[in-house]
Amino acid sequence: MNETISVVDYAVGLNSRVQDLSNYLDVGSDDVRIVGILGMGGIRKTTLARAIFNQFYHSFEGNSLLLNVRETAK
Repeated sequence: MNETISVVDYAVGLNSRVQDLSNYLDVGSDDVRIVGILGMGGIRKTTLARAIFNQFYHSFEGNSLLLNVRETAK
């Protein structure tokens, strides 16, 4: 995927959450990273996932962003 994914226009407090999570990614290492974000509805998990993906997808050889897994899982 070579295009960024749309995030919200006014993301108050999003940058600090992106920075917190980015510390766990260890971008530049040769290890595989899988990040799962879970929590109750309405706390902007999808917004955070999109922002993280947009910031780092180009740093990895392969990448994937799975959204709405519960709604589409069988």
